Amino acid sequence: MTKSLTLATLLFSSAVFGAAPLTWSPCGTNLDCSTLSVPLEYAPSSKSTANASIALVRYNATVSSSQRLGSLLVNPGGPGASGLSFVQAGAGAGISTITGGFYDIIGWDPRGVGQSTPLLQCFPTAEEEYTFSEALPGSPNLWLGMFSNSSYDAQVTTEIADFDTAVAKLADACVNQSSEALYTSSAAYVARDMAAIVDAVDGVDAKLNYWGFSYGTIFLAEFIQAFPTRVGRVVADGVVDPQANALTYKSQLPNDQVSVRDALNDFVSFCEEAGSNCPLSIPPTGVTSSLSQRIDDLFEKLFLDPIDYFGTPISLDSFNVFLWSFIRVPVTWSLVANIIQGLEVRNATLLVNLVSSQAASAPTDPTAPGVGTQSEFPLTCMDNAASSSVTLQDVIDLTKSISIEENTPFLSAGLTPISFCRNFPDTRPLLPVAGVSSMSDADYVLSASNTTILIVNPSNDPTTPLISAKKLRSLLPNSSRLAVRGGPGHTSVSLASLSLSQAVHDFFVSGTVPADEVYHDADQNLFPAGSGGSIVAAASFNGTSYTEGEKGLLDAIYGVLLAFLAIA
Repeated sequence: MTKSLTLATLLFSSAVFGAAPLTWSPCGTNLDCSTLSVPLEYAPSSKSTANASIALVRYNATVSSSQRLGSLLVNPGGPGASGLSFVQAGAGAGISTITGGFYDIIGWDPRGVGQSTPLLQCFPTAEEEYTFSEALPGSPNLWLGMFSNSSYDAQVTTEIADFDTAVAKLADACVNQSSEALYTSSAAYVARDMAAIVDAVDGVDAKLNYWGFSYGTIFLAEFIQAFPTRVGRVVADGVVDPQANALTYKSQLPNDQVSVRDALNDFVSFCEEAGSNCPLSIPPTGVTSSLSQRIDDLFEKLFLDPIDYFGTPISLDSFNVFLWSFIRVPVTWSLVANIIQGLEVRNATLLVNLVSSQAASAPTDPTAPGVGTQSEFPLTCMDNAASSSVTLQDVIDLTKSISIEENTPFLSAGLTPISFCRNFPDTRPLLPVAGVSSMSDADYVLSASNTTILIVNPSNDPTTPLISAKKLRSLLPNSSRLAVRGGPGHTSVSLASLSLSQAVHDFFVSGTVPADEVYHDADQNLFPAGSGGSIVAAASFNGTSYTEGEKGLLDAIYGVLLAFLAIA
């Protein structure tokens, strides 16, 4: 009886408001766009009648209407990444191929983001937003060797304190802008928008079919707790630990680094196996140490003796931000190897050229409204517990202890969220996030309806480690299965795996649930001959006798990855 009452409370408290029919307009090849009006405030205690507008895109099913299986929502994560741009950049076509063309692939800009309104802005004008973002440091200048040497303690404290002060100014700006989206854009609100989208595209109370990547798995965690009877075929890919995410960032920061060293070791192994196709496999003249040691030595050298690039010092903080970003995308490792090869001989040209090519352009209209480029950080805080109790000393101590324990060389490049949230007010949205508070109830309902969540994760994902996927699996013991794609990369699509692609296809198309914890090899060649001249290596797979369908699946996975990179 207690379980029944708990579930009744859960289900009746999760109603969403009916939506008007959508009007779709063509916006690309096999693409239609629309907007959906939803309540700005879902909290029962609110008297607000304001609405938010959610931007949608649809990649149309390629099978006949009689074969169509409905809609499949996709989200690239972030928080704050544009699902609309993701689908338009090729993810719609790629995911459609992987799922047999049976679904309309639906992307959306989560509230507060992209073309959805109101926009979560931290600055009133594009000029102010651009100027601040250009000046904001990406990382304090810290080297792993400092943390076990007390003579560096004062310098560590100064570096982190100065960085924290800079990030605090961003937190203040986001609060002072007083965007309507600031306290109405948490994952709890996004989950209810997802229900409204499903209502609009597949009918009231239809079930959610969903492939959520990275932070999109947090949206899924909220959805299955709010609407456990409305879960269809869903995949959680590259899992953010929902339990840690609902606490202060002190709980999430250790997860961020668990697999970083494993990913670096993978980089070394793949490079060595590639031989002459990886320039780093051949050490500079007179150098006899292993490649792994050479990379660790480079961290130290850039810290102690920055490279002078025409009067501009290239120090470890720049390298840390670069490698932290690119280690999660293995198809960029040919370029990474070329850049490291240059840095070993104190030539920073390739690194500087890459950073310059990726830099944001100054706004053409300085007086135009800001576009929300920094929304990721307040969106993160909205889903975390109030964090003003996190002290600067906590940040310093965690930086030291986690770096030493995990032997991770660039945790400093991932300190912005904890610094931002500790300097952000403790105010939270009226509708609280579930975190994992109703996960047991959701597991009961899902299991009773024979609904299975497919959890997918790389074994050495440096951003969302396998332990986070296993945590979600443990929270849903009766209603989930875990599939592991071997190797590095953030989310399963960062390296193509034929067997995993086939398992995902079978799950979405026929509902076939794979056995638990099956390991799937990656099938992608990271150092094909002639690579390294562009950011991404050309698609190259290990097999020699793929069928047309198998090659189509591998190419589709690669296409989804390119869509991720296009919106990064």
